[in-house]
Amino acid sequence: MFVRARIDEGIQPNAILVPQQGVTRTPRGDAMVMIVNDKDQVEARDVIATQAIGDKWLISKGLQPGDKVIVSGLQKARPGRTG
Repeated sequence: MFVRARIDEGIQPNAILVPQQGVTRTPRGDAMVMIVNDKDQVEARDVIATQAIGDKWLISKGLQPGDKVIVSGLQKARPGRTG
């Protein structure tokens, strides 16, 4: 017995994808990223990571195009430090 199915997924033209190593979890399990803001300082930002796509997370809320997400050296990044 075989089933042939076709699943069409929607396309989000302005989707923001972040490498998985750049997304951490708070003690409550909420997703967050560290970014470098306009003042060249590290800032923690809560995000909504809705779906894993390959090795990236689809971010549906909390980031804007052009935000600089820190993806390596996170253990040294602290809010308020200069990037």
